[in-house]
Amino acid sequence: MFAPRELGILNEREVRDTALRLLERVGTKFAVRAISEGLHKEEYANNIRTTIISPGMFTTEITDQSQM
Repeated sequence: MFAPRELGILNEREVRDTALRLLERVGTKFAVRAISEGLHKEEYANNIRTTIISPGMFTTEITDQSQM
């Protein structure tokens, strides 16, 4: 049996791991958006369009607590 304090540390670790996974996703999403906006500015004069599709947050395996 864990003491309540040790259990709190384990819970904090699980939350931190989930937060790190979400940070990776957010960072990648931001990078793709920045590259797309830069491409838009560079190629606008050449009549080349860019489109960014950014869905909102939804439930996937990245947020599934049972996989941790």
